[in-house]
Amino acid sequence: MEYDFFDFGYAGKKNTTMLTAGVDEAGRGALCGNVVVALVVLPNDPECVQRLRKLKLRDSKTLSAKQRDVLYDAIHKEAVEVLVTQRTAREIDESNILAATMDAMKELCLKTKAKRILIDGNRVPKGVANATPVIKGDSKHAEISCAGIVAKVTRDRQMIEASIIDTKGMVVIYTMID
Repeated sequence: MEYDFFDFGYAGKKNTTMLTAGVDEAGRGALCGNVVVALVVLPNDPECVQRLRKLKLRDSKTLSAKQRDVLYDAIHKEAVEVLVTQRTAREIDESNILAATMDAMKELCLKTKAKRILIDGNRVPKGVANATPVIKGDSKHAEISCAGIVAKVTRDRQMIEASIIDTKGMVVIYTMID
């Protein structure tokens, strides 16, 4: 039996007027680069979720780069709100990766119009009262899955532009030849 994670999401429920945001990050375990955090609010429309499901919406780590790119564009078309922020390597070094990530998440949570916020992971930023942590949330809630895809694609595009990874996500290694 296949597990249908959208049974537990909010975006697919028509009978609610409360908007729900999903929050996820990309780059916390990375060798270099920024940590990118995204927040996505989907409309309370089951047909929106169905359109995204047809494009294979799920945890970004299980998708190919091409699938993530297609979903990234679709999420931007379908979403009520998409917010993205990041913390640089310097900011991460000045505090630590967890503090930098929580700070970025708090920034977005305080900007959103959503009244309910689901955050991937086991904690929420201090000072955000309407947020709930969801362990493995990117495989349980459409909103978090969308946020993870937006964060991952945004970060990957930065890394490609900086020539740190190639278009397939592989690290580029340069050698100096005399």
